Amino acid sequence: MNKTLIAILASIALFFLSGCNDKSELQEAEAAYKSKDYAGALSKFSALAEKGNIDAQVKVADIYAFAEGVPQDNKKAFSLYTSAAEKGNASAQNSLGYFYINGLGGTQNHEQAMSWFKKSAQQNNSWAKLNLAAIYGYGLGAPQNQEESMKYLQSAADDGNPKAQQILAAELLNKNRDAATQKEAFELLKKSASQGLGAAYALLADFAGDNDHLLQAFALVAFSKDDLLGKPKHHFLGNDRTHTEEFIQQILATKKQLAKEFEQFDSDKKDKINQLVKELSQADQVGKVLDREIKIAETQSPTTENNGSCIPTGNTRQCSSQCRNGDCIVTYSNGCKVRVQVQPQIDPFTSQLSFPSPSC
Repeated sequence: MNKTLIAILASIALFFLSGCNDKSELQEAEAAYKSKDYAGALSKFSALAEKGNIDAQVKVADIYAFAEGVPQDNKKAFSLYTSAAEKGNASAQNSLGYFYINGLGGTQNHEQAMSWFKKSAQQNNSWAKLNLAAIYGYGLGAPQNQEESMKYLQSAADDGNPKAQQILAAELLNKNRDAATQKEAFELLKKSASQGLGAAYALLADFAGDNDHLLQAFALVAFSKDDLLGKPKHHFLGNDRTHTEEFIQQILATKKQLAKEFEQFDSDKKDKINQLVKELSQADQVGKVLDREIKIAETQSPTTENNGSCIPTGNTRQCSSQCRNGDCIVTYSNGCKVRVQVQPQIDPFTSQLSFPSPSC
């Protein structure tokens, strides 16, 4: 056999062998990371990164950016993201855009941020699309443009991004509460929750209606998920609005109150809720449980006591209201009581719900 041909075949064999070894080592590093052996993962990823493995390089950057087992080092992460982004890695491009828009590890530069987000989005990175939706939606370093925001949001949701699906559902519920819109939002939230997103479970609680068991189960599962209180694992601009100290304290207080209420239930109710929590916690069961337990109701007309016939006339009438999750009793100055249902307003990017007080 020709010696040149032998040399070429040997080179090809070594190339594929090297690729197989890298793949095996990358899998070992991923396994260490998933088991939270961050020191072991960092060592393995770093060794691969030094050999030119771009995916490993991005993982090392992530570990330093999210301070997983090591002190946070944004400068090191910035350098690694830059190197990988310039080589065309879509995840690194999104992270680099995030670093530029926030001035992390370097100088704040909105123009560079937009450039990297768009390069990443062009490679169908759904988190980059979601960041562009946030930029145009909130006017973060670019003029507000709701049409562009919705375009990127819809594209990210179509790609299967769970956060985008949850945000799009919240946007739909903010705009319209008719049966068709509720059904569309419900389907999006099912998809999002099936990927384990706590914020989706929290919004699905709104569909529980008078089913206290399901409402409690949704809340318990939501508060067990990392995205509500844990460290965000993606460079998404909405995290900056969600994971504020005030928000975290609010979540902790709600979680504590939830646990207190749960302890006051009788054993039968606890058993029912625990069974629902067990089912809902299994990603592949979410849709089945929801389809079984929830009936999407068409928007109902507010029910009233006394048919509302006792409401005082005139423009200066006064009233007070007591509400629980949007179910309100409005008491007028003449003693008339009317039951009304108010719809929640949702901040799509933080998933926080608030119920406005009913007017007199």
